[in-house]
Amino acid sequence: MFIGLVFVGFSFIFAGLKERILSILLFAIPTFYTTYLSPLIANSGVKIESGDTEILEQFSFGHNLYIKIDSIKILLLLIAIITLFLILIRMKRDFVK
Repeated sequence: MFIGLVFVGFSFIFAGLKERILSILLFAIPTFYTTYLSPLIANSGVKIESGDTEILEQFSFGHNLYIKIDSIKILLLLIAIITLFLILIRMKRDFVK
């Protein structure tokens, strides 16, 4: 979440629209984890001992969604690192001129 917040601030100062959208996504994903997915999985995990199939389905849904979104987050972080590197190169090149 901290990396997303830093990238949000950096991109709104130095970058264009694509970087801003990327930074907002990098901030939104951990917020979604914290506010929705983690409590869903934790509450389902506590109730799982009851053996209720609805709880098992809810847990499975939350877990699978977590895995898919985490893959997307890792890809976005890689794109963000490359983007920041390119922005820094561009800024250095403009500064030298």
